[in-house]
Amino acid sequence: MTQPLPGDILLTRGNAWTSKVIRFGAALLDRPNTYNHVIVFTHYDALGIPQGIEARAEGAGWVDLRRTLKGRWVASNADQPKSAGQRELITAAAQGCLGVKYDWSAIFAEGLEALRITPEWSLAERPKDRVPTSLICSALADWSYAKAGLANPGGDKATRLTTPADWDTFVRTRAWEHP
Repeated sequence: MTQPLPGDILLTRGNAWTSKVIRFGAALLDRPNTYNHVIVFTHYDALGIPQGIEARAEGAGWVDLRRTLKGRWVASNADQPKSAGQRELITAAAQGCLGVKYDWSAIFAEGLEALRITPEWSLAERPKDRVPTSLICSALADWSYAKAGLANPGGDKATRLTTPADWDTFVRTRAWEHP
C-alpha cells in the first residue's frame, strides 16, 4: 500500500463481533465484505506517529495508526488525486467532527437493509454546510470528502448510510476516475 498522506482514507478490518456483523451484513447484500471500518488519515505527529480520525461507538476521535498501517487488512484511496488545499479541507472537516456522537440509527437502518427490510421511515440526509450531529465511520469520511469537493461514494449528499463496502467499491473501481 502507498504510504498515506493527509486526507487519504484507510479501509480496515477488525475482529470484534461488531466488525464481523458489519461484514456479514455486506455479504448478505452481495457487497464487498473485506473491510468493516473507515478512517481519515490526518497527519504524522511530532514523534512521527501516524494519526487519523474515526467514528466509533464512543464518538468521533483520534486514533494511533501504527498498528493499522502494519496490518494485513488495510487499503487506501491514496491514488485518488487530491490537491494540498483539498487535503487540508478533508482533515479540517474530519477534525470538526471530533466528539460527534455515533449514529446508531444509521447502523440500525443498515442492519434492516441487510435483512432486506425497508422501513417506512427514512433517514434524512444532512446539510453539507453543518457538522453532522451523529455519524458512522464511513459517513464521516464521505462527509469530509464532500466538504472538500472531491468524488466520494455518497456523491453530493454526503449520505449518512455510506458504508465501508461503498468505500471499498469506490477504491477498487477507482470511481473518482469516472464519476
